[in-house]
Order: sequence, then C-alpha cells, then structure tokens
Amino acid sequence: MRRFALAIVIVAAAAVVTASAPAATITQRVPISLVAQGCGEEILITGTLLLTTTSTTNSNGGFLVAFHASPQGATGLGLTSGAVYRATGETRANTTVNAGSTTTFVNNFKLIGPGNTPNYLETDIIHITINAEGVTTASIDSSSITCH
Repeated sequence: MRRFALAIVIVAAAAVVTASAPAATITQRVPISLVAQGCGEEILITGTLLLTTTSTTNSNGGFLVAFHASPQGATGLGLTSGAVYRATGETRANTTVNAGSTTTFVNNFKLIGPGNTPNYLETDIIHITINAEGVTTASIDSSSITCH
C-alpha cells in the first residue's frame, strides 16, 4: 500500500505546482485504480480520491503547502476471495518553508472487509525538520500494516 501513499504524494505535488498565487486552494477529484497486496490477497482498488491542496506565502518570503486526500466511494475487490472492501481513511501533509523547512506526512489508509474478512490498516508517519543551514535536526519515519 505504500504505493497508494506515494501516488497521493505525486498527485499532491502536481497540484502544488499549479498553485502559483500567494494563497491558493485547489480541490480535485482524481480517479484511482491500483492493485495492492493486503491481508493475504491482491486487492484491486478503484474509485475517486478527493484531494485538497492549499498553498500560502507569508510575509517573510516563506510558504506553507498543505494537502488532504481521502477516498470517495472507493472500493477494493479481493482478487482471490471476491470480497468487496470499502476504502476509507485520510492522508495529510504539511510543509513549511522559511529559512529552514518542516514536513509532516501522515497516512491512515483502511480497507474494511465484510463479515469475517480481515480489515486492512496502513499507517505511515514521516516528519523531517531541516534548519536554515540545511542540516536535518529531526527525522521520523514509521510505517505499520495490520490485518484484523
């Protein structure tokens, strides 16, 4: 599922590039279709991702970019079991750039299975702080996947 998170980051980056005004918000509905490995089988995930990206400049010449993404009506189909999963969750990120920069990325992606079918939860957290000299002063990268 890390590919799911990576896909969100790429889409968000593309949206940020289009936001060149001092303050701008872009909301997009992005179709998704990917095959992921989850809870013992491949799952075809299709639907729409609602992505909101906001960029704001500040008086010091720095800027803040934030994005939020969530599946909208997205489903997963277990390619072995035929189980239909519901995709839920959210991915959000904030990047602040002034003399240094801080980025925080949090992904909580869930596939909810019917009945006794295991539910899939992926949580990714990335935080990086870089000071004005370009030295990384904080770095956190954790990822977990559970099926229950």
